[in-house]
Amino acid sequence: MDQLLHALNQPITGLQCSLELAVARPRSQSHYVRVLREGLELTGRIRTLVKAARELMEVQRPQAKTTGTVLLNELLETTIEDLVPVANDRGVRLQLRCLAILPVQADRSTMSALIFRFLEAVLSLSADCSPLRIYANADRDLACVSVQWQPGQNAQEDLFSAPALALAISQAGWEQAGAHFERLRTGDVETCSLHMPMATASPADDWEI
Repeated sequence: MDQLLHALNQPITGLQCSLELAVARPRSQSHYVRVLREGLELTGRIRTLVKAARELMEVQRPQAKTTGTVLLNELLETTIEDLVPVANDRGVRLQLRCLAILPVQADRSTMSALIFRFLEAVLSLSADCSPLRIYANADRDLACVSVQWQPGQNAQEDLFSAPALALAISQAGWEQAGAHFERLRTGDVETCSLHMPMATASPADDWEI
């Protein structure tokens, strides 16, 4: 939230300065048109950041949810299937390797939305015609998911773009759900890894798929 508030300061200050200069003395029509265009661009950036701040507050707010045992691996597979058409349009190759059944204790609708936001953000940040690899496995009592991708040029230049903010908000969502989230950059490859405690299931348990 501190980073979002700090990022908001720049477009708000820029918008105020631009308007103050425009009304300081008579200007040409072309100047006013340029000021309006710049103002619209800054306003759009402000809206994006305010929307992200509101979503972050919603993610971090404790809410009463109906928790059960959901299969993280199944939700990953379903989400990837939904994103395949978008990935194909950009030539991004989605690759999933899941080596275990991963039951976790969570609200199914919340977890499904979280996975979709997470992978959609990563896909938006990926370079065209590049691979996006998802690995899922169990490590003792932890469900482990690793996502690797090659960032596009726009993703490297704008740290507060809508997809970058969506990824940051999804990180907060994973942490709110009890997962440990890490993000690393090695060369031209970025990796997000999360580790979440697995549910202890008995034969009588109902698994939500």
